[in-house]
Amino acid sequence: MAYTITESISPPNTIASCLASFPVFKGLVPSELEDLAKYCVMEILPPGQALFRQGESAEFLFFIADGKVKLSQKHTNGRDVTFHVFGKGDLVGEVSSLKRAPYALSAFTLTESVLLKTRWDDFIHRFLKFPCVSAGALLQMGDFLYQAYRSKMSAADPVEMRIAQLCVSMLSRPGMAQDEPGGGVRINMPLTRRDVAEMVGTTVETAIRIIRKWTKAKLVVPKRRYLVILDRDGLQKLAGGVVKAVAGE
Repeated sequence: MAYTITESISPPNTIASCLASFPVFKGLVPSELEDLAKYCVMEILPPGQALFRQGESAEFLFFIADGKVKLSQKHTNGRDVTFHVFGKGDLVGEVSSLKRAPYALSAFTLTESVLLKTRWDDFIHRFLKFPCVSAGALLQMGDFLYQAYRSKMSAADPVEMRIAQLCVSMLSRPGMAQDEPGGGVRINMPLTRRDVAEMVGTTVETAIRIIRKWTKAKLVVPKRRYLVILDRDGLQKLAGGVVKAVAGE
């Protein structure tokens, strides 16, 4: 059964026009985009849909034309642990594919999403022959690995600093910061306290306590499933450890 679009996303008319919207393809002419479009399938998925699951053969890569996708791993207790969130313009699935190994993580849509799906072999032989695409893919993989490395290195930092770093990092990514009516900047993706806790390596209770404290200090305000940043400079200082943690922790 086809999925009916319910949210404010606008799927492109053609796969070629969708490819043209990605910065990595900006150097290609229309005929080159039309040729690459032959090796892609467009998918429009509802929230909570799996792109791939941990342990499956890594055969596909996905370009996110719109929406948000999270990478997670099944914990020994059966619960999914969130590792990273991708947004518009990102490429998902390339790290496992490079190793020719099964997917080490699972990928699920967080919001309604428009995706372009291509086979790994086609990506290697068709897409990467263009220098701009090769350079863009390498930059994104490097950024993803850097984020993973930074997360590992900051494991000894105070939890409050790690949560602030997560928020600041999300705000700096394309499409993740949205001005909120009445003031503040919203992290433009659903973000539960459990998601925050898993992404920085702490307990849900600690994440709840810190966000509640920030709310009282007027650094942030939770709105439904989103987090609105009221004092971006204050959060940036906490992320860099420039000032002491907000009183009350």
